[in-house]
Amino acid sequence: MKKLLFIAAFSLVGVTAFAQDKNDMDGEKTTQVAKSQQGYMEVTLDELPGEVVMGLEKKYPEANIDKAYWNSEDLKFKLDITKQDGTSESLYVNKEGKFLDVK
Repeated sequence: MKKLLFIAAFSLVGVTAFAQDKNDMDGEKTTQVAKSQQGYMEVTLDELPGEVVMGLEKKYPEANIDKAYWNSEDLKFKLDITKQDGTSESLYVNKEGKFLDVK
């Protein structure tokens, strides 16, 4: 009888030791929205207004846009570019293609 009681107690402890919180195992799939720093969302180069592209081509004719981000709160774009000399820079531009000083 002592052995049966010992086995039952050991089984109960073993089962509870591997229990997990319900929060970890909801069974629901969670999704995360990709957001960059300071509220910018990544956008495709096709989504850039023509004024932004033309402004960049005028100021940096040989630069390539690596990534573009949009901030809907501040209504401005952040452009990560690579210049002809190989250096990278982040530029801030409004919808009209005017470059902004952001530090």
